[in-house]
Amino acid sequence: MAKRANQQKIAAKPLLNAIESILLQLERHKTSRFIVPRPTIKEMHGQNLPTHMTLTPHARQGKRVVTHGARDRTKICLATWPEDAMIEPTHPLLAFMIGGQADLHIYDYMLHCQVGDIIFFPAGTPKFERIVGHQNSQNCTLFWLYPGQAFGEGLECWISRLEDGKYQTSGNLGGGWIKLRLVAQLYKGLADEVQGAFHPKLVEDFLRLLLRLIAAEIEQGKAMPSWGYPADGLPNSGSNVIENACLYIDEHLGEHLTITLLARHVAVSPATLTRRFRKELGQSFLDYLNAKRLEKAQALLLDTHLPIASIGKMVGLQYDQLKRIFIKNHDCTPGDYRVRHKK
Repeated sequence: MAKRANQQKIAAKPLLNAIESILLQLERHKTSRFIVPRPTIKEMHGQNLPTHMTLTPHARQGKRVVTHGARDRTKICLATWPEDAMIEPTHPLLAFMIGGQADLHIYDYMLHCQVGDIIFFPAGTPKFERIVGHQNSQNCTLFWLYPGQAFGEGLECWISRLEDGKYQTSGNLGGGWIKLRLVAQLYKGLADEVQGAFHPKLVEDFLRLLLRLIAAEIEQGKAMPSWGYPADGLPNSGSNVIENACLYIDEHLGEHLTITLLARHVAVSPATLTRRFRKELGQSFLDYLNAKRLEKAQALLLDTHLPIASIGKMVGLQYDQLKRIFIKNHDCTPGDYRVRHKK
């Protein structure tokens, strides 16, 4: 029996505790604590902010710097303000205050918020890159949700903390990637509702369902490490990376596989995994993947009477894709290969 690929571990307990805390806060508060940052203080006051929430002018000092490759869907930000420690996220970002209080630099003001507040940052909103020590934010904890890649490819979740003026974010605090497509679809639905009609009760219903699905995936051990926030002790160096990547490919040939998904499984970046495939196996990820699919398809053609289209699905390919690979490698179609080589 083939050795099973190791399922990378995440720090699940902090994430589950954070979600439980958020759900309790949603039940406790009778009025919405959901905030969407606007470009000006005047527009912010038009939202009927919670009474404890205040705004202070705080203009950006530096220049906006466009991120190289900003059109690449794998980029997490479109631009930065290096002098102000601010970024412009590519996709909508959701932050939950789960501990302490914070001063958050957004646009040209500081937003002062407390436990129970939920801040939704539309794509392109200039926001703090990390919390820094201010009058009201020497200690605070936030839980984050972010698509990370494109909508439909799962959802990042992680915890960041400011403690005694020092900012922390790591796998030990809690961080991971939820692969379930339904989670990404719900997040997109939430984003559409917030940026559209915005019915507070419907938004809170979206949040409850989304958070409970995320918790269920974590409890069932289905959450994977994020390469941005890997837990300590993960086998993300040396030959273990390629060994685990190859084992994962072997066990999931019938699925849609990408270098991004595989990199998440072994807790390294896609660029790192791409380099290691070429360095350690002498070929690209795609070449290796197609070779494994061809190998399995050949065996199924000769050892079974399954229809060729069914064999294609079992190795993650449509018939036309399977046909092209066989013609490229054997100068014949899968059907011809079966006839020529079947005993």
